[in-house]
Amino acid sequence: MKNKISSILFTAFFLFLTQILFVNNINFFGLLNPKLFPIFIILYPRSIPNIYLLIIAFLYAFVIDAFSFTLGVGIFATVLIAFIKPYILKFMQSRMDEEATLSIALQGKNFIARYLFITLFIFHLVYFFTEIGQFYNIFYIIIKALFSSMLALSLYFIFVFMFVSQSQRREVKL
Repeated sequence: MKNKISSILFTAFFLFLTQILFVNNINFFGLLNPKLFPIFIILYPRSIPNIYLLIIAFLYAFVIDAFSFTLGVGIFATVLIAFIKPYILKFMQSRMDEEATLSIALQGKNFIARYLFITLFIFHLVYFFTEIGQFYNIFYIIIKALFSSMLALSLYFIFVFMFVSQSQRREVKL
């Protein structure tokens, strides 16, 4: 139990530092502006009740927004992702088993990658719509969300393959 809690806290802290120190500085022609911090909420264990996940998402995004000076844009998108996370999982899973844990060993890398991409795309779409605040640039926002989601997913998998051993990668449970 202690190992699981320390692993969750380490992941949150690592994603926080990575977002604040490195990823916030990525802005390539205004199209690539990835956000890695929602991966913590997306991959948070399903065993926690949804109300606690919403509170954790709010507090985590509040700290990120405070350091990024984004004035609540991240809070709105992160809490929305925490709210719709169970519905996305129900939609994607072939079995409607609530108690089943997600793991790379059971569902495979493709399922986890699709799940992460869909949730990251929704997050970035909401984030950029809220940040820009206008709907007349809808194609620009969709392309920006698509490219930022692909880059965030790529960065996540690069970090996983660099810092997590082969045996631990198969055991990762969501």
